[in-house]
Amino acid sequence: MSRRYTPLAWVLLALLGLGAAQDCGSIVSRGKWGALASKCSQRLRQPVRYVVVSHTAGSVCNTPASCQRQAQNVQHYHVRERGWCDVGY
Repeated sequence: MSRRYTPLAWVLLALLGLGAAQDCGSIVSRGKWGALASKCSQRLRQPVRYVVVSHTAGSVCNTPASCQRQAQNVQHYHVRERGWCDVGY
């Protein structure tokens, strides 16, 4: 690996280590957080091989109700403001 990429490799390794130490929490279905129906026409083949979990920079949600509102707000922004078929993550 070239010296140019060494700092990047250390940052990525550190982030992976931090992510591994965090509790994932529970996964909430789209129905439970009140998602709009997806407008995407292509469905994913299942079972999926990999899942990537992303985060949103924004207000902290620390109750089920506040997390539900945040998920709805993200979907509203992506679908109604950006014109995407669903949440873009």
